Amino acid sequence: MLENTHPACQVTLEMTKPAHVALVPFSGGNASTITGPLEVLEFARKQLANDDLLRVSVITPDGAAVTCDGCVTITPSASIAHAEDADLVFLAGMPCVVDEVVGDGACILDWVLERVARGVPIATVCPTQALLAHAGLLDGRTVAMHWSLIDEVRQRWPKTCWTAERMVVEDQGIYSCCGASAAIDLTLYIVDQLCGRDIMVACAQWFLAGLPRTRQQLPPPMFTGPVAERTLMAGVEAWILGHFNGPIHFESLSRQFGMSWRTFYRRFQDAFGDSPKVYLQKLRLNAARRLLETDTDSIDLVALRVGYADPAYFRVLFKRYVGMTPSRYRDNFRFRPVATKMPLALAQAPAHRLSR
Repeated sequence: MLENTHPACQVTLEMTKPAHVALVPFSGGNASTITGPLEVLEFARKQLANDDLLRVSVITPDGAAVTCDGCVTITPSASIAHAEDADLVFLAGMPCVVDEVVGDGACILDWVLERVARGVPIATVCPTQALLAHAGLLDGRTVAMHWSLIDEVRQRWPKTCWTAERMVVEDQGIYSCCGASAAIDLTLYIVDQLCGRDIMVACAQWFLAGLPRTRQQLPPPMFTGPVAERTLMAGVEAWILGHFNGPIHFESLSRQFGMSWRTFYRRFQDAFGDSPKVYLQKLRLNAARRLLETDTDSIDLVALRVGYADPAYFRVLFKRYVGMTPSRYRDNFRFRPVATKMPLALAQAPAHRLSR
């Protein structure tokens, strides 16, 4: 798997035989997951002493153009019938709805299954992995998936070890990445495998991409469960949002909203997907993340501002939920303006001009 085969730990491999990488775009999918990898692979090809050793093609089931999300039209070089010699198939991102992935990908699934039967590696950009899972190809494998879909795919395909933490994963000939921006990381990893580390590094330097990332940079949002509708629980939510940084006694709050504690707890869990205690912790820690990204207050003061009088307890909770200490989070993700001052002419321009 990728975590154990990071390019920094590998011996550079010379490309001694031709390789054909076939990229497959999908209608309604993310255009950058096909255009970005295509540019990186083409750049890698031109770095080879013999650029005939690497062939890159864009294919669709019938050879027709497809329109990606954002009205970007991708014109393929051939149909899948002309890519029988593909040495690696790169499946770009599909629409971010699992049922659409399974339905829209049916037209190419048999061809992909034939490639897998021949031992051809398959690379997939989220959420296209769902198509392979639907076909049973991912059973027993570790596969990357975007955090917003991780619960759904774990429920639908429990035989696959899904991870939202790792940017890129390789397991038994299946390469996967957890989001659109990670498609470049996935492509750089493939370049490393096909062309060697030196060319991979040259690609990373040219595109200012850095070496392939193995883990997500910014932790995913804490709230991925249901949101309260315009019901009594929406009123509870509004009250909590206005008082989250002070002491909250949920049993007293349940009486305030005319419910027994048991009824309140059950309805709260149904509405938000978490117990009241966990919800409040996530709410406070989410607020802390925003402060750490934008403010310069000390960690102790941040803890106090979001409702924790004990900064040591705050640090423990923060690391448990976010995966790193508050100090490290601030170092990694604090917003730093590109320019320290706005040009005078721009600062004095009317607002309507700035919006154009």
